[in-house]
This record gives sequence, C-alpha cells and structure tokens, in this order.
Amino acid sequence: SLLGLRNKSRIRIQNGAVLYGVADPSQCLEYGQVVIQVRKPDYSEESNICTRVHPIIGPVLVTRNPCLHPGDIRLLQAVSPPWQLKDCHDVVVFPTKGKRPHPDEMSNGDLDGDEYHIYWEPGLLRDFQESEPMAMEPMEVEADKTEVDDQTKSPDKPLTPDDLAKFFVDHIQSSSVGLISNAHTVWADKEGAHSNKCLELAKLHADAVDVGKTGKVVKMPHHLRVPDRMYPDFMEKADFGWYRSQSVIGKLFRIVKDLMEKLDADVDPQWKPIVLDSSFLAPGYEEFLESADLDRDAWELEIKSIMSQYGLKSESQMFCGAIPKHNDEGDKDMIQKIRDLVGKIKRDFRKRFFAEFDTKKNHHAHALPEVINKQKLAKASAWYFVSYREREEPKEDYASQNSYFGGWKGRMLSFPWLMTEMLIEIKICKETLEDCSTPEIPVKEHCLFPFLP
Repeated sequence: SLLGLRNKSRIRIQNGAVLYGVADPSQCLEYGQVVIQVRKPDYSEESNICTRVHPIIGPVLVTRNPCLHPGDIRLLQAVSPPWQLKDCHDVVVFPTKGKRPHPDEMSNGDLDGDEYHIYWEPGLLRDFQESEPMAMEPMEVEADKTEVDDQTKSPDKPLTPDDLAKFFVDHIQSSSVGLISNAHTVWADKEGAHSNKCLELAKLHADAVDVGKTGKVVKMPHHLRVPDRMYPDFMEKADFGWYRSQSVIGKLFRIVKDLMEKLDADVDPQWKPIVLDSSFLAPGYEEFLESADLDRDAWELEIKSIMSQYGLKSESQMFCGAIPKHNDEGDKDMIQKIRDLVGKIKRDFRKRFFAEFDTKKNHHAHALPEVINKQKLAKASAWYFVSYREREEPKEDYASQNSYFGGWKGRMLSFPWLMTEMLIEIKICKETLEDCSTPEIPVKEHCLFPFLP
C-alpha cells in the first residue's frame, strides 16, 4: 500500500517470501545451500482454489530483521530438495555444516522462531555485491552490578511483584535500541551503510538487542549521536529539525507523500468526463453488454459497501491503500482487512467471468481454443465498455437514494481492470495489427491492481 511505501519504504515484489528458519536434520545441505519450497494459491479458471508447492532453485538473498550491517544480507544457493526434505514447505532449511551457521551471520540470528526474508527477484540479484558478515564475539553474561540490599541478593528470597516491576523499569531505562537504530538511519542516509559510523552502530545495536540475555548495558557514544538532532524528512520527526534527504528512500518518500495528498484532495464525488479508449474494444463485445451491465452493478454494490464500512471516499484510496490521516500502527489491520475483502471479491468476479467458458459445463465443449479466447477478449471489452461509456448524470436525490453508502455518488472505474491482462492483450494486438486469437500474453494480472493479492 502507499502507506507502507511512505512509512516503511515497503516495495511489494512477487519473487520473495518471509519464512521461519529451520535446521537441516538430514545434514544433506552443504555450507552456502538452502532449501526453500513455498506454497502459492493457484487461481485457475476453475471455481476451486488450491495451493501448489513451488521449489525455489537458484541464487537467493536471505536476511532477517534487524538488518543494519551490510553483511546481514547473505547470498545463498537454493537447491532442489533431497527426498529427506521434500515435506519441508514454507520454511527455509539452513545447513548444519560450515564454519559458521548462516542464521548467526545475520545479526546473530538463530532458529528459535526467527523469521527470514528471502528474495529471488532477478532485479535484486543482478547487481548485488555481498559483504562479509559482522564478526560476532562470544556472548558473555555480566553480573548485575546494581546496588541491592543483602535481602534482595539472597537466592532463597522469593520474587515479588515489586522485584518484577523493578527489573522491567531498569530494562526499559537501559535500553538504547531505538536510539541506536535512529542514529543508524541518519548516518546511513548521510554517509552510507558501509561507513565506519554505521558499522559501529550496527555492532552496538546487536549488543543492545541482547542486553536482556547478557546484562551488558550499551551506551551511545557521543560521536555517533544524531548531529544537531536533524533527521531526514522521510523519518517524519515532527518534534525535531529535518533536512531534505537525497537518498532513494527520501525521493520515494516525497513522491508517495505528494501522491497521497493528491488522492486525499481528489475525492470530489461529482462526475467528470470519462474518455472511452476504443483500442480496448475487441470485435464482438456487443454480445456481452447485457451481462456486463449486471456484473458491473454487482461489483459496484460490493465495493461501495466496503467503502461505506471503512469511511473511504474514493476507489483510489481503497486500491492504493492511501487511507488519509491514518498513519498509526493500528491502521495496518484495517488496511489488511480491506485487502482481504477486496481480494475475495476480485477472485469471485474473475471466477464469474470464466464460468461460461468452462468447456466441461456448457456449450463451449466443442469450441476451438482460438474461438474461446476471442470470446474472452470480447467479454473483457464489454466490461470495459459498460464502465467507461457515457452514463446519465446522477439525479439530485441520488445521494439520498444511496444513503446506505454515505451519499457517495462518484463514477467507479475499477470493474474492467479485474481483467487487466486481457485488456492489455487487446491493446497490444490492435497497436501491432496482430490476431487476438493467439494464446494470451502472460501479463501479471495484478500489475494495475497493486493493492490486491
């Protein structure tokens, strides 16, 4: 969503997963190898939705949170799973051989429930240069040097609620994880993650995270503190000074911020002129106009219901995740609920689209694939036509008639883009004067629907 892009610079990619890490019990894997098998939903044209196991083969990037040191991102080789590991799905299996455990190379990680981020996206792998992992010293537990009375020192003294409260307060007061993390972000923005200051802060952060285990209190050196309390604009520190970041994150932040402000302002429900692009119309679309009108009305009814339920003012807010004035952590749940609801509706309508072309259940049983494909494209064009053609402007009492939807009376255009891949195929065929009866072009169906699963 746009909110995730703005606040966390989260860019959604297709070739990636977040998985729990486990050790190789069979000792089949060599150092540098991993086994990854992910299950993905199979949204076929049939009504049933199942999952299929996809083994990942080839180079992968593996990391975990926190990831402050450049060496926390490891370049490993995903191999075909041996028979001993065939049932290891939706986990990343690390080898038990080698000079150092791979999880430990990633900011002192382990396998007690840590989640690992795995990417096999070609664009990320193409220019990646691996760095040496951070050298981790053996963990030493310091004795508590806090002055306590003899009665508290006694091992026979039972713990009381006051003891637990004191331990909790002392831990909070001695924790410097947030301070170190913020300083690392600032210095990385100014000097880069490979700078000496950032490398030193990465080591301090690893020590600060383990303070509950080691008892070693980590203090922030003065030379590593944020200079003049000036933070990059993308951190949105309203109570401190800020500067215009020239990094990629800063540029991305400003683009998304401007876009969200425009989306927030562009919620005028009045109808505006809509231009119908004839290059999206395939021959024979007129045959499907009647059913397309019914399907569009049903789609808009579902979408307006969600908009009313969550107080959204435009489709753009829903499909881009640009919820205005909603920036706290609690709103992540709301955005995810919207995604789940719209995603389910999308899948239902796509199944409705393909239902009449099921060769096993209707009159298309003996039709040639080329004929069926032409009819699919014609139906997709009909969905586009009924959404973009001229309509009668809403009557004055339209809002009162639709009070259930908060009086929203704007023009809705999302419906035809449920079949994005087909509309793009039509446009490409028309521009190149090719025959649209050829097999469908493998366009990612979500490319114009980034907010949907």
